[in-house]
Amino acid sequence: MIKKIVFVLLYLMSIVSYCNAESYCFIGDSRFVAMREALGDDENIYYCEIGVGYNFYWENRSDIMQLSRDDTIIIYNLGVNDLAKQKHVEAINDLFKNGFERVIFMTVNPVEELKEKAYGYSIKNSEIDAFNIYVKENVLSNIMILNSNNFLKNDGFDTIDGIHYSNETYAKIYNYLFSYL
Repeated sequence: MIKKIVFVLLYLMSIVSYCNAESYCFIGDSRFVAMREALGDDENIYYCEIGVGYNFYWENRSDIMQLSRDDTIIIYNLGVNDLAKQKHVEAINDLFKNGFERVIFMTVNPVEELKEKAYGYSIKNSEIDAFNIYVKENVLSNIMILNSNNFLKNDGFDTIDGIHYSNETYAKIYNYLFSYL
């Protein structure tokens, strides 16, 4: 209970310190679902769902295109469920080409390979790294790259099942993101 209160306080402090007229739209999978829940974040816009990949973006594209292009920052973090490199590049570039001038590709974050096996997952960090490199090299030059993968590898992270992070790690990711905005 105390940990939850501490993380909610950290989250609220981050909102105050990074608050401006902009809105933030998070496009992602179960990792963004869990981050939103861990932080109790109802201030930002989330297009996220458990187990989704690049098709999720295209299925929600018409709703996403309704957002204000003048004051919305898009944070794109799909990929861990389907490392379809070119498909994700097309989705990320589509956002910029359709008027969102502030698009961030937040790299797919690492997994704990030994732990994930016990839960039936088989994602390899080498595959994630290859995906992140490809996307970084092939998105439009106007897309901001936030290398949260390297940040977590250097700073450390905890998972509950090898794939999904602890509340502490979700708070760390969130604060890392907003330290760049």
